[in-house]
Amino acid sequence: MSVPPARVTFDSQAFTYLVNATSGLYDPTADPDRAVGEQSLAALRVFLHHPVIIVLPTVMAEVKAIGDAEKREAHLMFHRVHLVEFHLDREKVDALARYYQRSHPGARRFQDCQVVAEAELARIDFLLTFDPELIRHLDRRTGFVKLRTPAEFWQFMSVPPGSQPKWEPHSTNPLSQATWWRW
Repeated sequence: MSVPPARVTFDSQAFTYLVNATSGLYDPTADPDRAVGEQSLAALRVFLHHPVIIVLPTVMAEVKAIGDAEKREAHLMFHRVHLVEFHLDREKVDALARYYQRSHPGARRFQDCQVVAEAELARIDFLLTFDPELIRHLDRRTGFVKLRTPAEFWQFMSVPPGSQPKWEPHSTNPLSQATWWRW
């Protein structure tokens, strides 16, 4: 298997797709929104085949702000068990986020810009997102990080079909009985 030695992170939307896909209660291949299903499946496959996924501070702040307690706890549990957390200088992050906001304007988009700034300052290779406006506005304006969808990054990984994943669901996990996630 040829997994690129890239540093990877998810924005909060892609992180939610990953958490949902690992729940055992959701089958992305049956999602009525085919695009969301495709991104969710790709997010799970990236997670299972990539050695380390990094989570950024703004994404964790967004997770902690999820109003539904059950969904918030599912995200936090996944984070505690599976992800590597990164800490950064807030002043530098906010300054770079304000710069990015010139190209991705709007008060509600500042957190998006913070995630991109954090990824840039952490020297992340790929920020996985399913926000087409974020990609369109900022992908060519960053110095280091590339913004891609989970499906685009999964293709980039070029994992040969039938490859053994780096991580596999435990036999007690409902995913261990499912076949839809296997490659």
